[in-house]
Amino acid sequence: MTQGVNKTRKATVDDVEALVELTLLARDESPLTTQLCTTQTPHLSNLLGAWIGLEGAFLLVAEVDNTIVGFCLVQRVQPNLFSDVAFLQIEGLFVRKEFRRRGLARNLLTDVVRIAEAEDISHIVTIVLTGARQELRFLAGLGFAPAGARRIVDTPTLNRRLTSPHREGRMRGIDELIARRRRNKEREKAGL
Repeated sequence: MTQGVNKTRKATVDDVEALVELTLLARDESPLTTQLCTTQTPHLSNLLGAWIGLEGAFLLVAEVDNTIVGFCLVQRVQPNLFSDVAFLQIEGLFVRKEFRRRGLARNLLTDVVRIAEAEDISHIVTIVLTGARQELRFLAGLGFAPAGARRIVDTPTLNRRLTSPHREGRMRGIDELIARRRRNKEREKAGL
């Protein structure tokens, strides 16, 4: 199998149709599915087109033989309440499964580093898009370290839990298991 000609570049509005397809593929691989993006192609096209024109946002693509097979969504985040320095936030990094292990993601990240250097930005942050073990190993191998974690809930569930009566002192899950094991060990020591 030949490698083909690999290159990366900034996306243009002409790339949106191919990017919609790739974004939907990334959604299919993600355990987040519905939270990753919409499946409504016209809406997704509008969102990607807007990203291309958004100030401080970059949409990079990876190509093999002039076919887009990967993308990287990057956004500059200005200093704010939780960060006293600007940083680049990689919102998504994805390469089609059959084109992985060819250096395309590394090439996209090299472009991100160039953007960071040109904008005098000292840190790059990413969100793990699919959560796959391979993705985590890839990022760790490049020096990305954990920096907190996002949590997700759908609005109806959060609303239901906020409006239901709160039960003080009730343990859940792992706390219940630990407490039960401690009680059993105490009983064993006491010979019960």
